[in-house]
Amino acid sequence: MSIWGSRVAVELANRALDESAGRSAEPGSVANVLRYLREARLCGEQADELRFDDVAAFGRWLDGQPEHQARIGLVEVFSGTVGDLAGVRGGDIVIVDPPPGGGSPVIGVAGYDGRLYNRGVVDVTVRQATVRVYRYLNRAETGQSASGSVRRR
Repeated sequence: MSIWGSRVAVELANRALDESAGRSAEPGSVANVLRYLREARLCGEQADELRFDDVAAFGRWLDGQPEHQARIGLVEVFSGTVGDLAGVRGGDIVIVDPPPGGGSPVIGVAGYDGRLYNRGVVDVTVRQATVRVYRYLNRAETGQSASGSVRRR
C-alpha cells in the first residue's frame, strides 16, 4: 500500500457522504471535519480538545507548524490558486479561501464526484480561489512520520 492511506480515505469520504445525504451543508464547520477524522479513527481524542472559531483559524493553525498537521494525521499535498478541484482525491480535506470579496472560506471532505461534503454538499466556486488540500498520511503501514508539509506546485 502507498503512503497515502487509501483504505482510510475511503472511510473518511464515506462518513462525510453518508452524513450529507439529504442535509444542508455546513461549509464553515471545522467541528464536523474533525469529527469525521475522529470517527474514522485517524486522530482519536487529539481532535476532541481542538476548537476553532472559523475555517480561516483552522487553516492558519494547520499551516502554522508541521506538528499541527501530524497531530491530526494529515499532511498538506497542495496549496495554490486553482480553477477547479482536479487532482483532489476522495477523502482529502479541502479548504477553499475565495478571492477577496468572494465570501467566506469553506472546508469539506472530497467525495468521489469532484464535490466537497460537510454535512451536505458544499456549494463552492474554486475559480481563482486559494485551495489547500490535506491528505491522511498512513504512517502505521509505512513507518514514516507526518512531520512536515509536502507542497506541490
